[in-house]
Amino acid sequence: MKILLINPPYKVYYTTKTQLFLPRNLAILGACLIEAGIDEKDISILDLPIEIQSRKNIPEELASIDDSIELLIEKVKMFNPDVVGIGIHAAPFIPDVSDCVNAIRKTKSDVIITTGGIIPSIFKQKIFEIIPEIDVAFEGDAEKSFVQFIQSIDSSKKNYSKHTIVPSLSGSSKKLKYPLPAYHLLSLDLYRKYYATAGEFEEQFAPHLEVMRGCPYQCNFCGVERNVRIREIEDVIKEIDFLSNLGYKKLYFCDETFTLYADITEKLCKAIIDHNYDISWRCVTRSDSINKHPELVKLMKEAGCYEIGLGIEVGSQEMLDKIKKGLKIDNQIEATRLLQKNGIGVNALVILCNPQEKHSDIRRTFEFVANQLKPTTSQVFIFHPVPSTPYFDSGSTFGIDTHVNTIQDWYKWDHTGEPVSGTPNFSREDMLKYYFAYNHAFHTVIDSEPDHEYLERILNPQNIFPRRKLDVVFQWNGKEAFFYNPSYPEGIYDGNIYLNSRKLSALTNDLFPDYKGEKPLEEISDKLFYEVLLHCNGDLSIREIAEIITLLIPVISDEASKIVNEVLRRFEMLNLIYRLDD
Repeated sequence: MKILLINPPYKVYYTTKTQLFLPRNLAILGACLIEAGIDEKDISILDLPIEIQSRKNIPEELASIDDSIELLIEKVKMFNPDVVGIGIHAAPFIPDVSDCVNAIRKTKSDVIITTGGIIPSIFKQKIFEIIPEIDVAFEGDAEKSFVQFIQSIDSSKKNYSKHTIVPSLSGSSKKLKYPLPAYHLLSLDLYRKYYATAGEFEEQFAPHLEVMRGCPYQCNFCGVERNVRIREIEDVIKEIDFLSNLGYKKLYFCDETFTLYADITEKLCKAIIDHNYDISWRCVTRSDSINKHPELVKLMKEAGCYEIGLGIEVGSQEMLDKIKKGLKIDNQIEATRLLQKNGIGVNALVILCNPQEKHSDIRRTFEFVANQLKPTTSQVFIFHPVPSTPYFDSGSTFGIDTHVNTIQDWYKWDHTGEPVSGTPNFSREDMLKYYFAYNHAFHTVIDSEPDHEYLERILNPQNIFPRRKLDVVFQWNGKEAFFYNPSYPEGIYDGNIYLNSRKLSALTNDLFPDYKGEKPLEEISDKLFYEVLLHCNGDLSIREIAEIITLLIPVISDEASKIVNEVLRRFEMLNLIYRLDD
């Protein structure tokens, strides 16, 4: 019985360095199979993102799905698996997983194709409607159930029912137990190579670890399993020890609420300190769990914690109550001050356009984060209805109309692309406007500090995004400006946003006939496009946009105004924007 475990590709990228972290979930399954007596030579892990970079020498942010499919077909032919397991970590992976599954089926028709992860766990039987070629899906913790499934089909000569959902065997257990992930099944030298050259992108290569799974709180926007399962701290330390010896110096604890149990956090931190590891790490938690145990913060800092993501969500007590967060607004400020006082950065995690929010609530969130909370940084998400929550299961009650009509629509379900649903008070276009405005205010290319002048402008009730831009999504990844228009014909979509940007850049080269700068002209063009489109929301005049452009490209103000006017004219020709009536 040969088992091939696959980490799928992902078409949409936000940084110049792809997140090539170890596929820990597959290494755990590999370890469980070995522990059950399956020969490790019959287990193989194919991590397509890193294979694309190393074997084909294609930066993954430029790779197409065809590059991954070519490597996948080659692997299936060579390894000849009886069972394939491919994870679906988030909804935007679905289109690429579908392509991979179809290629596997065409290459080896009798192979059993299985999947697991967050999406099969929450969508359950619907996963077979989305990707019919999948045979079996595993729900929840699959470490035990996957091994049991492999053993059963091995003894019964592949006797199983197609389109079966296999439930987790964890039940109501409070323990989370599995062997040290079989990292040796991965090409570890490749990961270490990319980690060593990561530079400022080191965080994105940081291995993920966990102390526990699940969260007991009842936030009505979150579909995380409520039953909490906890690992033995000794097992966590063994994994940290292994990763530290590999040379990793930054780690990410992906627990839903890292400081949920103060005694467990304390035990882990003391163990890290006792081992004197040369590591730093970050995590996510709730503010009240920080405030209840202020003495824990100093210990976490000593153990290497440098940043904590706090679930701020909204900017008023009224909205915190409506989303059932179970927090007081003062908790958020108190925890932020306590962490920053002890040298730990705070990443304020915010969700915009909740179904129960109004436009005035969005302004309150902007004001709260910028003027009262004052976090180290802030990350914003567009509201999406999540299965197993009231907003999804009873969406019509909240006036939610969800749009997932084609397999391409699943790209949108990543909290950063086009919204999949409108709400009673926000159109999908409104959501995009607020999303980009928040990022502009808190994450400008020029300065990472909040842009207070811009905040004042957009917080004016008389000035709420008067411009109606066409349905364009654009992203800046540090090197290229990406854009796409969902109304374009099928095929000109997320997977081609890089190519779309290059077309635009080619159109702009003539704007700089005498350019003699050190940076490539294409990079200058990309920055220009991104900045003009980013600021083109009706709030800023041509002159004001031009002044921003002069900070990024070597032109004088009058020349910049002419360039901005020409870029806007070309945007109109490409149906990206339209001119408002005077």
